[in-house]
Amino acid sequence: MKKLLSILLCALIAGSCVLTGCGADNSSSESSDSSSNSASSDSSDPISGIEATASTDKYRNFYQIFVNSFCDSNGDQIGDLQGIISQLDYLNDGDPNTGDDLGIDGIWLTPIMPSKSYHKYDVENYYDIDPDFGTLEDFEQLVSECHRRGIKLIIDLVLNHISSQNPLYKKAVEEVAENKLDGNAEYFEIHETSYFGSDTQVNVLSNGYACEANFSHDMPEWNLNSEKTREEFTKIASFWLDKGVDGFRLDACKYYTNKSTDGTEFLKWFYDTCKTINPDVYMVGENWSDDSDIKELYKSGIDSQFAFKFAQTSGTIVESLNTQSGSGLVKKLISYENKMRESNENEINAMFLSNHDQVRIA
Repeated sequence: MKKLLSILLCALIAGSCVLTGCGADNSSSESSDSSSNSASSDSSDPISGIEATASTDKYRNFYQIFVNSFCDSNGDQIGDLQGIISQLDYLNDGDPNTGDDLGIDGIWLTPIMPSKSYHKYDVENYYDIDPDFGTLEDFEQLVSECHRRGIKLIIDLVLNHISSQNPLYKKAVEEVAENKLDGNAEYFEIHETSYFGSDTQVNVLSNGYACEANFSHDMPEWNLNSEKTREEFTKIASFWLDKGVDGFRLDACKYYTNKSTDGTEFLKWFYDTCKTINPDVYMVGENWSDDSDIKELYKSGIDSQFAFKFAQTSGTIVESLNTQSGSGLVKKLISYENKMRESNENEINAMFLSNHDQVRIA
């Protein structure tokens, strides 16, 4: 029950924070910028002699930052990593004796890797920072400044799909045109066109082949069952964990499962792989689905999955506030927890009110 109350408290605190997210157009992003920049821009260090107190487990209040609309440090109208650093004391100054910060103890960054899109979920290079946001040196500084304040930092990691401009995919397309299928093609869901059903969106390639691309033609999909892909993902995870990242938010987990891949098996493999690099790694999956799908993916051992049923104005949290039914909320929480813990007794329910894919609740 103590952990259950902790989860509820985290959700309510998160609901009171202004979580910066993306809009459908630039005007939305500019509005977010002006709101976020109202925070103090003082980037002074935490009070000398006071050691930041970090949570001793994975129960944390995470603050989502949609990087390009959070804080612009150089006047180019795009949020960046130095902008985030300048606002860390507003989020958590590292001094448990002050009360003028938000008191969050975790940050989730939406994608920071190079991409031409505003959302960055089509990754062109998994080993670098988008130049609009800064450099790897800026990122290393951000990690250091977060940790000295007791803030854990997790980043969005997109493993379901890739950018069509990523060199790995571009080379695969070239090789398929030469009827070479044992090279880069093995990284992706590239098959004969007849392999795919009529309801599957694909990129048509040469010589009767196609690549699955359900999200967008600009986002061809990885073959998660391929040894080559898993070797690449191990390198990617090692790269970021070695830089001090505390974990990952995994995008589009529900789409890991397809004709060739068992999503639960893949997620277990990736989680276990990351734990060999950092035993304390934290991982939360985006699985915008019903309880049965969420419960199935919890068999992987992953720490958390977002609980969409509790979110938005139609969700359980707001419904309980509107009806002033705290007991009703607790009953639903207990029921949900019991169900999920049949698959993973250590799961941590990741509740939230809204995110960048939804209309903001406030």
